[in-house]
Amino acid sequence: MDLAELCIEINVKSGVTEPRGDALEINGLVGSSTPFSIDASTTGFGLGVAWGGALVFLGLIAMMTGLGAGLVELLGYVHIGYKATIFGIFKGGMIGFLYGFICGAVLSIACNTFLARRMGA
Repeated sequence: MDLAELCIEINVKSGVTEPRGDALEINGLVGSSTPFSIDASTTGFGLGVAWGGALVFLGLIAMMTGLGAGLVELLGYVHIGYKATIFGIFKGGMIGFLYGFICGAVLSIACNTFLARRMGA
């Protein structure tokens, strides 16, 4: 079995698979020129929650046990006001959410732009 036989196109409307030689294409959006699109706000929200939550978790561990206090101090230079205190953890979590949201949105927009150019849309 060669690569051309492995690459298939999944047709969402009929549910059948048809052999295709050039690429694996999943048509999830009917009538769309690109196989899929990444939502910038959803990606930004997810990455923001993950990064902000990680900063809060790390700050709580550093405040309670002292483990990772050096990392919290180092991240405090990037995330203004982030310290191993209650207010510092809250502030770091909010700023981390904001940074994660912006990075996630920018990355998804860049990915969508790249996909649209690659697909010729």
